[in-house]
Amino acid sequence: MKQPVRQTSYFPILGLADPLSISIPVPAVRLDIYGRIVTIEYDPNRNAHIYLIHYGDGEKRYILHPRGAIIGDTIVYGTEVPIKMGNALPLSAV
Repeated sequence: MKQPVRQTSYFPILGLADPLSISIPVPAVRLDIYGRIVTIEYDPNRNAHIYLIHYGDGEKRYILHPRGAIIGDTIVYGTEVPIKMGNALPLSAV
């Protein structure tokens, strides 16, 4: 008697067994609210790393991971923010 083949897939990002794509908002703009990088994870659907940010107002979001950003860094989006890895400015403010 032939054994049935069981196919399972594992997505370590969320610990789910079903294919799931994490939505990353574009643009991911939270003006002048500081966020802290909590985890860096690999997203197999994008072949890229993403990181989870906890913002000061309690919201959590995933953002594409830029090289050089590490866990514990704070990031912010706005017009008057320092130029460093992870921060974002509008082109008019650069």
